[in-house]
Amino acid sequence: MFDETSRYKDLPVAVHTDPRGVEHAYVTQRYLPDPARLTVVARVPVQPGDRLDIVAHRIYGASDQYWRLADAALTSEPERLTDVSGTLLKAPLALSAGDRRD
Repeated sequence: MFDETSRYKDLPVAVHTDPRGVEHAYVTQRYLPDPARLTVVARVPVQPGDRLDIVAHRIYGASDQYWRLADAALTSEPERLTDVSGTLLKAPLALSAGDRRD
């Protein structure tokens, strides 16, 4: 259902049946990993004009991996991570089963 690099790839799919009997599939909740358990491979400075997707492309070669940087920062406002030039962002390795919160 999801690409191998998606943050949703291992989440279970559940089904809700509405009052009319129509089934609606959805992905269950994703819990953020404990940032302390992530393996950080680099600390990358924010450059003027950066957005999180630009930084992710520079690090991972794919802009859709921006969520890895947001997870490492444990923020509910990932768009704010690039507000200040020079801020160091933690760049974690890809998540493994051990990085997940149960």
